[in-house]
Amino acid sequence: MNILITGGNSHLVKSLIKLLSTKNYNIFLISRKNKINIPNIRLITLDLSRGFSDKKVLTLINNKKLPKNFHTIFHFAFSVINKNQPDNESLLSKNIAITNNIIEFSNFFQINQFVNISSSSVYLKANIHFKL
Repeated sequence: MNILITGGNSHLVKSLIKLLSTKNYNIFLISRKNKINIPNIRLITLDLSRGFSDKKVLTLINNKKLPKNFHTIFHFAFSVINKNQPDNESLLSKNIAITNNIIEFSNFFQINQFVNISSSSVYLKANIHFKL
């Protein structure tokens, strides 16, 4: 079974890959960075915020970098808030573009399962405290 994971820099992604590797899944990872060295995966360097065309996806399939189908996508790819970044609105737009592009990708492959993972670090930190 082919599994696609987007975003590759988090500990959670590495833990998921480690778990899925024990199940003998074929794991593909889309990441902006090509310096990720995780055993048992096939790395596809692609910036999801820039989108991609059906032609580009077909080229990846024809070059045997992508299979013709995926069962599940685990979507972790997001840009996070940077306190030095002057425009948080552009960051939000970028994250929306990333998600829209991976949804288009999912439609192209007729994905069975789509799992979206996010965290509070994609939002501007507010001075809010919660008591448990």
